[in-house]
Amino acid sequence: VCMLGIGILGLLALYITAHRIDVPAVGGEYTEGLVGEPQFINPLYAVSSDTDQDLTSLIYSGLLRWDPETGFVQDLAESLQVSEDGKVYTLKIRDNARFHDGEDIRARDVVFTINAIQNPSYRSPLADRFHKVNVVQEDDKTVSFILENTRASFIQYLTIGILPAGLWAQILPQSAPLAALNLQPVGSGPYKFAEFAKDKKGSVRSYTLERNSDYYGQAPYIELLT
Repeated sequence: VCMLGIGILGLLALYITAHRIDVPAVGGEYTEGLVGEPQFINPLYAVSSDTDQDLTSLIYSGLLRWDPETGFVQDLAESLQVSEDGKVYTLKIRDNARFHDGEDIRARDVVFTINAIQNPSYRSPLADRFHKVNVVQEDDKTVSFILENTRASFIQYLTIGILPAGLWAQILPQSAPLAALNLQPVGSGPYKFAEFAKDKKGSVRSYTLERNSDYYGQAPYIELLT
């Protein structure tokens, strides 16, 4: 009887092992070293620094994003329509997309971001990407980009991170590079700003992000990134 019981337990263990499904748990902390110092964690300026780009890509999200397997896919946008002549791109923002401060993402945030890039006073290095492009708010959640000339490469520019208009509109364009929001950003990506630490010389030596549990997509499992 004892041997029979052991045999049954052994078979049960094999069955459980064969049919077990491992489910990742939320938690843990990941630390990585980067060359450079965070300065402009802002889609308008981050292109000039690999460190800023890495952090910006985690904190902000664009209307579209690049997927290595399938190409450009919808991110903040739940739909994309391109006119037959290739000059009008119309996107509808998903209803459950929110900034880290809880505010809904609306068409006005997209319009503000693109207008800021186009405004010489902001001195964004991305200005040439939206040259002769008119961005129009169709309704509260729908925005259109109207191009003067067809550009096959334009779709990649729709991955630019979207700024919260309600916060940035309070800052003068010429003062934007000096704003605290460049180091304490509010975006809509999978991670949000937690804290940073400076050394005695004032240089940022440690920068920490925390998991955005309210992320509209698949929220990350790692709780903290340093």
